[in-house]
Amino acid sequence: MQKIGCGIIFSVLFGTYWCGITFLADGVFIWLAVCQLRTESYSVTEGMVTHSDLKVESDSKEISYRPEVRFRFQVAGQEYEGKRIRYDYLTLRKDRAYEVLSNYPVQKTVTVYYNPDAPADAVLEKELDIAGFYGLLFLTPFNAISFGFVGGVYAWLRGKQLGRPVIGLWVRDDGLNRVIRIYRMSPAFVALVAWGGTGFLTIFGVMLLNFFISLESAVVLGWLVTLAAPLVGWWQASKYYSQLRRDTMRGTIEIREADGRVSLLQDKDLRPARYSCRQTTDSDGDKSERFSVELPFHDPATSEVRKLTLPEQMTEDHAKLFVHWLNGELRLGATLP
Repeated sequence: MQKIGCGIIFSVLFGTYWCGITFLADGVFIWLAVCQLRTESYSVTEGMVTHSDLKVESDSKEISYRPEVRFRFQVAGQEYEGKRIRYDYLTLRKDRAYEVLSNYPVQKTVTVYYNPDAPADAVLEKELDIAGFYGLLFLTPFNAISFGFVGGVYAWLRGKQLGRPVIGLWVRDDGLNRVIRIYRMSPAFVALVAWGGTGFLTIFGVMLLNFFISLESAVVLGWLVTLAAPLVGWWQASKYYSQLRRDTMRGTIEIREADGRVSLLQDKDLRPARYSCRQTTDSDGDKSERFSVELPFHDPATSEVRKLTLPEQMTEDHAKLFVHWLNGELRLGATLP
């Protein structure tokens, strides 16, 4: 039985903690947005502001500001006190908090939106605040890491079940043709990195844009860029791949290389895939190993032996699994490094 190392245990625990905190924060923002949307069906009455102040909270890292407004209103002859401007106001920037408070001075008559089934549940604003989605935008890089962890665990479990790598591979078998597409870089991985990286940069971009345009417009623009980035990343990564197509009826194998070159082979023209170790040294002198994978074949068009270079593998175990599976799919013999 294979032993589980301390590094794996720590990674699983840390990944679980990271995902739990991130998804909990996502849930809070989404729940507040849903609650705010529910106010569209609330009943309307008039009320009066009785308290308007700015609550300042500070810790060792930052200072946060929250506008505090209390108001009184009546429903069916009974008086209620409300304390919520809207659901999706948690903390705001100082200038934004003062801007909100300026709309609700003490003794001002205001429109109150209340839940007809529970009048104590009341707000002063019912429209959805686009600027409130900045919180979810801020969580984008954290979500990218979380999805990467979840996807990595799924890929590992699925790979164990199928006996082959999952990331960066696309396999289709319709009974007549067996198609194996091997991407230079996994489109899903590239899309995830593009999403998280763009989200991280957009956090600061929105703050800079806010000096020139409204916060709402900056947040909308930030979301458009952040959502477009993974689509562009996926599209770009999906263009670079090698493909092996086995025609069962004709007994031929078509190889399409990453540069678009196509070779039509017979089974006898293929050689077993092999892997080799390549050592690299970084600027600090630390050495690392990468494992190159190649599929040799005899090209009938040129009468020479060529090699289809496949994506490098991070570990020898991955390389062994990959070449063993590929040779099995192509009905080739076993291979040694």
